[in-house]
Amino acid sequence: MATIKIRYIGHASFCFESELGTTIYYDPWLDESPVACMKRDEVEKADIIIFSHGHNDHVRDAFEICHRLKPFLLTTMRCVWLYKLMG
Repeated sequence: MATIKIRYIGHASFCFESELGTTIYYDPWLDESPVACMKRDEVEKADIIIFSHGHNDHVRDAFEICHRLKPFLLTTMRCVWLYKLMG
């Protein structure tokens, strides 16, 4: 059975890392967060990005990471439309 390392990033942000190599970010609010332990540019690998709703603190960093690393995006349909509009 694979184990998962859960890292609290700050606010409502988490990183899940499987020993099999999968990396998942949940609600990554990084660059403007006063409590985040990392910045957006420090994310080197993301297989899946999950964000729960379309507030700026959730989408800005998630969208930037998605543009750069091309992970699978899991979110609401409204956020998918927003992501497509932002190109």
